[in-house]
Amino acid sequence: MTNHTSGPWVLSNVVMDNDREGTYVIVFCPDGVGYGRVAMVFAECGREEELHHNARLIAAAPELLDALTELAKCHIEGGFVQPDKDVLYAANDAIAKATQ
Repeated sequence: MTNHTSGPWVLSNVVMDNDREGTYVIVFCPDGVGYGRVAMVFAECGREEELHHNARLIAAAPELLDALTELAKCHIEGGFVQPDKDVLYAANDAIAKATQ
């Protein structure tokens, strides 16, 4: 059982600008009932590109945690078992979500 909001998490399509302070986007979880806000990612003026990279990384957190958990299961007392292709595909998908 986890203590965080279950995924998937997605980015809002709206970027909010505040000319005096900066820009932010919202990471939310479409929970079937409505939309639950998970995080508001903020960047100072002039750092909007960094904002989107940070927001994508945060939105990918549940998938990254799941992939890492599955990969960690491949380590067995003093050895390593090759993960199956589905585990590797899930890890690659989570990395892509965080970085593209």
